[in-house]
Amino acid sequence: MNEYYESKLADGKNFEKFVYDVLKDTGLVVVKPHLTKEMQLKGENSIGWEIKYDERMAETNNVYIEVAEKSDPKNNSYVKSGIYRDDNSWLWLIGDYSEIYIIQKNLLKILVETGKYRKVENNRKSSIGYLIPKEIIKKYAGKVIVLTKRG
Repeated sequence: MNEYYESKLADGKNFEKFVYDVLKDTGLVVVKPHLTKEMQLKGENSIGWEIKYDERMAETNNVYIEVAEKSDPKNNSYVKSGIYRDDNSWLWLIGDYSEIYIIQKNLLKILVETGKYRKVENNRKSSIGYLIPKEIIKKYAGKVIVLTKRG
């Protein structure tokens, strides 16, 4: 595993912990995340929530919705990931340390499949996704949690 990937994985895990703490504080159901790689392949947790950290959301005013990835930029082909990953996820909690959007995965698929939003590949050539404006995500989110300070 390379240093960049390890760093991003740690960022994601820290954000997951933060989100679980926020949910607990707001009185929403909190579930334990799957800790082993084998269980993670089934889904992030038993309830089907996927938690995603978008570190550039505030900067870009967009939410990055991943659809394909590769573990190593040198690999020739991408595999389905994000909203197209075959697991138990049905609800996405995506955001940063100031806003978290809770939105159904099927709504994210519908938004991506409209063809209205820009498809991008990250600079490291390891992820493909769509940039959807925050205001659109906010419109379709079942709940938006706005935080006044970082936990």
